[in-house]
Amino acid sequence: RVAHDPSVHMSKPYFDVQSATFVGMHPGDPAWLSASAKMGLQPADRSLTARVRLNQVDIDPAIPAKLRPFLDAKASGDIDWYSNPEKPKSTRASGSFSLAGTTIEKIPFLLALERIHRNVDLTTLQFQEAGLTFNWENDVFQTDDLVLRSQGNLWVEAAARVPSDLSQLSARMNIRQMELGPWLPGVNGNVTGNLSWIGDPTKLATSTASGRLNLNGTTLTNVPMLANLAEKTGIARLRNLPLSDAWLRFSLAEGIARLDRFRFVSRSEE
Repeated sequence: RVAHDPSVHMSKPYFDVQSATFVGMHPGDPAWLSASAKMGLQPADRSLTARVRLNQVDIDPAIPAKLRPFLDAKASGDIDWYSNPEKPKSTRASGSFSLAGTTIEKIPFLLALERIHRNVDLTTLQFQEAGLTFNWENDVFQTDDLVLRSQGNLWVEAAARVPSDLSQLSARMNIRQMELGPWLPGVNGNVTGNLSWIGDPTKLATSTASGRLNLNGTTLTNVPMLANLAEKTGIARLRNLPLSDAWLRFSLAEGIARLDRFRFVSRSEE
């Protein structure tokens, strides 16, 4: 609903909204939106130029319909918008957001991990800090500086190109910090790494991915093969084996995840 009477100026060539503010429909809803806009009224110019400021606005209407069941957040920030009904391909927008209450849940990749590790906590990722700058043009959303941080030691920086149908989505992620235990049982500690993804994230079978994790400073704890070896050899430290030089490379293709190469080195400090 309109929070106050908008300030409007109208002349023959333009309809000019100098300021207008809208607030949430329900009492206590913190969401509000303010805007200024100029719309051409002549056949030669029917363009719309707008500057919009958001506060705690649900992102659901703005994201591709296929992502709505998996992604939830509220956006605060600024948008610059341009469109022209005479030139549909001219529509574009840019801006920056901070995101509150960001949740990614039950996306097929996470469901696959949950089935493998029997850990229902893997189906939902919640981020306490998130933000990005973006550009949207020709039905493609693009960001070069998405940041996601959670209280559970997950910190990701990413660049992504997201077409409206998701089919050729591409993303490059820099994993600045991730607690590996929930994702790979038996490996305790924080890791860094990278991940590249191409394809619709809701369809594992048609997506491809590759990445690398650096495991220096982590510990292999009660890994069945090593625990068995410790029992047979009497080398107790094999049950909790610190890794001093370790990494692994992995990939995804045709719905199958593969461990392509790895290196695990443990040097005794004694």
